[in-house]
Amino acid sequence: MTTILLLGGADYQVPAIQKANELGLRTVLCDYDPDNPGRPHADTFYEASTKDIDAIRTIASAEQIDGIAAYAADSAALTAAAVARDLHLPGYPVEAIETITNKDRLRAFMKNRGFAVPHAIGCDELAEFRQQQDAFRYPVIVKPAESSGSRGVNVITAPAEAEAAFYTAQALSRNGRVVFEEYIPVAKRQLCGDGFFSGGKIEFACLGTEHFNPKVANPNMPISISLPAEADGETEARVFKEFERLYQELGIDTGAFDFEARIDPEGTIYLIDIGPRNGGDYLNDVIDAATGVNLMEWTLRAAVGWPLPAPPVAHPPGCWAYFTLYSYTTGILASVDIAEEIRQRHIVAGHSLKKPGESVTPLRGGQDSLGTYIMTFSSLEEMHKMLDDSDTWFSLQLRDALQRTEKTHTKYRTITQKKTRN
Repeated sequence: MTTILLLGGADYQVPAIQKANELGLRTVLCDYDPDNPGRPHADTFYEASTKDIDAIRTIASAEQIDGIAAYAADSAALTAAAVARDLHLPGYPVEAIETITNKDRLRAFMKNRGFAVPHAIGCDELAEFRQQQDAFRYPVIVKPAESSGSRGVNVITAPAEAEAAFYTAQALSRNGRVVFEEYIPVAKRQLCGDGFFSGGKIEFACLGTEHFNPKVANPNMPISISLPAEADGETEARVFKEFERLYQELGIDTGAFDFEARIDPEGTIYLIDIGPRNGGDYLNDVIDAATGVNLMEWTLRAAVGWPLPAPPVAHPPGCWAYFTLYSYTTGILASVDIAEEIRQRHIVAGHSLKKPGESVTPLRGGQDSLGTYIMTFSSLEEMHKMLDDSDTWFSLQLRDALQRTEKTHTKYRTITQKKTRN
């Protein structure tokens, strides 16, 4: 039986384990947490850190695996690439992964090859930025050089704000380095792309629009991605051509990709962030619903050297999105308040949903999500209106330790139950 080693058994990775089982693969799972959600779904489990290359290589050899994958996980991408190289299995070039997962190194790589990049520096100490702070046009993005998603990312409008942002980013950077880069204004919205590279070119790609909520704890983290993108066909073609050139420059032949892009008012395309993986937050479900292509299956097939399935000839059009459930404050979840009409018309599925009685925290990163809804809409206008103003249809009831209940979204902050003494 063909065996695949999967790195990580978090909630959002469980569907990949289930899909591998569905494809008839024998699944071996590694995770540092013995109680991870994916463990019951795997044929074999090892308690091991997915960042420990030596340990994972030993397990892979013992299990005589045919492929390895780190589904939707930047942190284990280097491990997967190194083990695949050492065991002569399909995978990404190690040097390419080392470049992609280090924002500092990636910016230098892109600049040297003629890609549009914002003015940026990487530094180990705040003093390095202080020496060059007057050379920047503000606002400036401050981010960890090695970290996934939007964790630790802040926008500063003046040098005086740099210190707090630097140490926040440094605490979440795996190598301790921090990147300062000029903020790029956009003509419309920030875009994101997901797809698959095969034979040194894009085999399939899908462009989406990112939606943000400026009131959450980390306003730089998208709360939703919607399809189709708010971009015309010519713009999509330009974005994908630029990304295809980057993967070719990196020497990547086959594998999934995930990226964010901004197009400034002059029409210049900036590739902001790159992931050598499928997108997280159940984006695969949205793409599958919108296009009929299951990129999760493509990733698993490629990992074990199986041929990719043919994309569907046609698929019914529609407007689809994932929506991250979020909280503005800390508390104990009492309920998620959404009108029944919204649930019936727009919510197709829910994943990894927090249950009443569980604690919630303000949205700073993926670890603070209360869950994800897969949603459908009748038009782009309806979709953008609802996702850009989610407080009008979504709110939470939270309880604190004294059993006080309150709505968390600002326009509803009224106490609905008095304190009780213990």
